[in-house]
Amino acid sequence: MWEILKEGDDLNKLLERVPDEFDRWIRDKVDELNSEYLNIETSALTILNDQIKGIGTDAEIAHFIKNNIDKRLQAIIFKMNKGRDYSELIWKLIRPKYEKPFWYKNNEN
Repeated sequence: MWEILKEGDDLNKLLERVPDEFDRWIRDKVDELNSEYLNIETSALTILNDQIKGIGTDAEIAHFIKNNIDKRLQAIIFKMNKGRDYSELIWKLIRPKYEKPFWYKNNEN
């Protein structure tokens, strides 16, 4: 499901291929991944807008980012500042480890 979200594909294609008992588990995991993505994106944008904008040259910005920003966010913020696509960097950060799906009998809560 991470790959589907990363590529921007339709999640329903996955849901059509799995038993209904896994539907809730998949949707919960998708919600978690989307929330993680949004949290990282929001953090990076906040840092960009509050700390980076107006610093000066690309070299000065790069120096500030390297010395003051969490390593996980550095490349994302630099790409944001340049107006480049940063989504793949965030998806790599939140790639989940293997987890055995949880089966909800009869789609119970």
